[in-house]
Amino acid sequence: MEQFQNLKKWLKMENDSLRMYNRPIRGIYSTKDIKNGSHILKIPSKYLIEKSRTQNKTLEKKLKNSNSDMAGHLFLESQKKNSFYKPYLDSMPTDLSDYLFFYKKDDLDLLKKTSLFSKSNYTFSEQYNDIKHDAKIVYDYLK
Repeated sequence: MEQFQNLKKWLKMENDSLRMYNRPIRGIYSTKDIKNGSHILKIPSKYLIEKSRTQNKTLEKKLKNSNSDMAGHLFLESQKKNSFYKPYLDSMPTDLSDYLFFYKKDDLDLLKKTSLFSKSNYTFSEQYNDIKHDAKIVYDYLK
């Protein structure tokens, strides 16, 4: 929770009504009512990580998934002691067991009839395989 407070301080949002909980799932809630259609938060553009800043021409040709540019960039930023994005990076979860990519087969079977496994769209299996492929390329490159 301290990381979330540091993130809010970095974003200059200390006086808002947003709070974080970690279990049973990771999420954010408000201690005040939120009117329908109202803005919950506003993040200045200097805090956004744009694709143009993350592109690595050497890796770009080999990667299947454009999200891998972002993953590689975030990894490199995480290695810098004074990274501008440190509060953001520190707020990332350390326990990934609640994330779909780490579900056991029995749990995934419960989702078979959902749009996640639809044959007409980019399927979970395709995405999972692309991410594994790209992770190996990024790992080899960063070594």
